[in-house]
Amino acid sequence: MKPRSNLVGAQGGENARKGGVSAYREQFRFPRLALRPAEAAQALGISERTLRKWMKDEGLPYFRVDGAVCIPTHPLHEWILDRTRSQHSIDDTVDEILGSF
Repeated sequence: MKPRSNLVGAQGGENARKGGVSAYREQFRFPRLALRPAEAAQALGISERTLRKWMKDEGLPYFRVDGAVCIPTHPLHEWILDRTRSQHSIDDTVDEILGSF
């Protein structure tokens, strides 16, 4: 019987080595630091075309690594929260204006 390595966690051994980085990440529940555009679009429930438009025109955060586009998850979350807060502020202002009529 092979000894289990402390580096691969409770699941240990061959399963973690066979799955590579993905299995290792899942095993220890590492958060994703960035998403590819298709993944981000799917997570947001929008088309990839809309996502790329937001990257270009709306300031959606992204970076490139060797030409590959990556969308960092934490700044994406903050960007969504900022847009949500702005929209609520606009809605409140419109309600105030319309309420005075």
